Amino acid sequence: MSFVSTNNTVPTGGVYNLGGVNYAAAGTALQGDMTFNSLSPYIGIGWGNPVAKDKGWGFVADLGLLYQGNPKASLTATGGTAAFQVAVVAEQTQFQAALNAFTWHPVAMLGLSYQW
Repeated sequence: MSFVSTNNTVPTGGVYNLGGVNYAAAGTALQGDMTFNSLSPYIGIGWGNPVAKDKGWGFVADLGLLYQGNPKASLTATGGTAAFQVAVVAEQTQFQAALNAFTWHPVAMLGLSYQW
């Protein structure tokens, strides 16, 4: 199971800008999808006990790393010239390469508790 985010874009000014080149949007459409893992392992270390007896105010902290894996991106185009289609493939390749850096995410959590 995975989480999918889809976006259909509407060009501003009637053009798509891919790789620094403007392409006419008339008769074309772009659809982008990103898929994320639905299960992400987490490893962390924490401090505090918010449920200790007769505690009153308490403080908790946690630091760790979340492993998301590489999100998968796809960009598909309908219509347009052959050059536009090639630019779409190049844009998707560049975007996927940038996403590959987002595998591990740092996590920091601070909390305050009160027990009565």
